[in-house]
Amino acid sequence: MDQTAGSNETKSLRLGVISSIGAHRDESHWYTHVSFGRVLNLLAPRFRKLVFVTKVFNEHVASMDCKLDAQSIEVHPGPAFARSIDALRRPRPLLRSYRNLVKSSDVLFVRGMNPFSWYIHWCCARYRKPIAHWLVGNPVELLKMHSRFGGMKDKLAIWYTQADEFLLKRMARKSKATFVVNGAELGKKWQGFAPETVISSTISVEECRERKDTCQNQNIRLLFVGFVRPEKGLEFLIKAMPLIKSSPPVELSIVGDRDGYPAETQRIDGLIGELALDKHVRWEGYARFGPELFAHLDRADILVLPSLSEGTPRVLVEARARCVPVVATNVGGIPTSVRNGEDGVLVPPKDPKALADAIAKIIEDGDLRMSLIRNGFAAARVQCVEDFTAKLYQSIKRAFNSSHN
Repeated sequence: MDQTAGSNETKSLRLGVISSIGAHRDESHWYTHVSFGRVLNLLAPRFRKLVFVTKVFNEHVASMDCKLDAQSIEVHPGPAFARSIDALRRPRPLLRSYRNLVKSSDVLFVRGMNPFSWYIHWCCARYRKPIAHWLVGNPVELLKMHSRFGGMKDKLAIWYTQADEFLLKRMARKSKATFVVNGAELGKKWQGFAPETVISSTISVEECRERKDTCQNQNIRLLFVGFVRPEKGLEFLIKAMPLIKSSPPVELSIVGDRDGYPAETQRIDGLIGELALDKHVRWEGYARFGPELFAHLDRADILVLPSLSEGTPRVLVEARARCVPVVATNVGGIPTSVRNGEDGVLVPPKDPKALADAIAKIIEDGDLRMSLIRNGFAAARVQCVEDFTAKLYQSIKRAFNSSHN
């Protein structure tokens, strides 16, 4: 697919991009997380210049593995901060970087909820610059999932995030922003702005891989892919393991960074030991997107995502694009991505028995399994990064066109 086709009307524009996802630089190239890097590489040819303002990591970060290879991309380092609360302690450099980017850009594109997101919209309203905003998740719900700071600090973090959302909605009406949101749940929350609902994607059409069936070996390999954080619900998948009633033995591979939340990793390790699952659960560590991740997917029989809160997880697209049937929880934007019983199986959150029953049914019912694989592959091919980026581009173009009508 030609990602620059039909985009001549924006070829003369300077696109300012803001996200706190982060980046780092080696001797000659900038790198960011693949979930946004591939989008930026596909968006950049549609504009004269794409200026990306984000926090910069001085040291190499394993998850920052996507090279920004489009010639028109410039990365402008914003103030570095480990967590949003750190940015709140010294706001002036961050606010200055936002204001300077807005003033120098023809149109703005914002990913996610950044510290002082409302201020970006205020600047756009003041300087009459069009803005498109892509919301990827629900930060208030994430903060409610577990303690991050302890005691009163947790309550203050939730209060601040709620206040930030309130101010963002007020300023977005002044900036006349267009919104794109991950999943129908966020769409309902932001329905007053008539947002377009999308499904996040990273995998390209060329990376899709067909196979007829899974669960054909002596051991059934379950796969979890994601950061090991409390909101991922990994404990409920561990608890489901002894409940899976199927004749072939079941094992679980956990692919993801286990260093970000040491307390959660220790808790999961303790649960694995308590249930005597040490020989049945393997920690695989972080896998780079591409051949490394695809190798795990291609060996897997079933991907399981037991999340408690989500936007529209990219891994659900990636797994189905490699013909792996999926079991996931019916939360957040997941039902927007997966149709229960058609191209995946959805279960209630925090329910190990429901997870176990869904996994066992896919293992035992070959007709269901091959239907999920076939329908999942078809769904993933229309959810690939090329079409996803095209929708983001249309949102940016709508913002620009509406400001000039």
